[in-house]
Amino acid sequence: DPAASARVAVLDRRLATIATSIRVAETRDSRLATAEDALQDMRSLFERARDLILTASNATASSSDRSTAAIEIGQLRAQLLALANRTDAAARPLFAGADAQTAYAEAPDGTIEWTGGSDTAATDTVELRPLLAPAAAEAPRRTAFDWLDEAMTSLVAVDASATTLAPILTEMQRFSERITGAIASVGLRRSALETERDALLSEETATRIARGQLADTDVTTEVVGLQRLTLLLDASRQLFAQVTTRSLFDYLR
Repeated sequence: DPAASARVAVLDRRLATIATSIRVAETRDSRLATAEDALQDMRSLFERARDLILTASNATASSSDRSTAAIEIGQLRAQLLALANRTDAAARPLFAGADAQTAYAEAPDGTIEWTGGSDTAATDTVELRPLLAPAAAEAPRRTAFDWLDEAMTSLVAVDASATTLAPILTEMQRFSERITGAIASVGLRRSALETERDALLSEETATRIARGQLADTDVTTEVVGLQRLTLLLDASRQLFAQVTTRSLFDYLR
C-alpha cells in the first residue's frame, strides 16, 4: 500500500525526532543534576565557614583557635573556586557563558575575578555571578571570595572579636540563602524536563503502535518494544511524582 508506506516513512522520521529530543532532555537534566550537586556543596561550604567564624568569635577562643579557623577558611575559598568552575560530562563550564572557559579566575594580585562572559541565559546554565556577587550597598569587589578573604584577615587580627566578625557572619548566611534559592530553581527546571521527557515517551509509544498497525509488522516484536517503552514511561512517571511532591520549603530546609 503506497499510502501506508508513505505514512510509515513519516512516522519513522517522527520517531527519530522524538529519540533525539529525549536524548537532549536527558543531557540537559544530567547537566542540571551536576550543577545541583555543586550548588549543594557550595551551600555546605558557606555553612561551614559560618560555623568556623561563629566558634572563633567566642570569647573563649584562643588566637591559635582563630588561626586554625582562618587556615580552613582559606581551604574553603579554594574549594569554592573549584566548585564555581566545575564542568559537565562534555567539559563545558556549568556556571559560565557559552563563550567562556571558566566562571572565575584568580588575578595576579590574588583576588578572584569573574571570567564567565555574558552569555549565561542558556536553559541548562545556572547563572552563578549574582549568587556570589556583592550586596547592592557594597563596593563592586565585595564578592563571596572577598568576604572569605576578610574572614581570614579578621580571624588572625589582634582585635578579633564577635563585633568585628559579625558582618562576615551575616554575609555567609546571605550567600547560603542565595544558593538555597538557586537549588530550588534548578529542582523546578529538572521537574519541567521530567514532564517533557514523560510526554515524549508517551508520544513515542503511540507512534510505534501506529507504525506497527500500518506496517503490519511482527506482533511479538511490537509487543516487546511496547513493554520496554511502558517500563520506561512508568519509571519516568514515578520519578516525576517524587519531584512534584516536594515543595519549595523542602529545598529551603
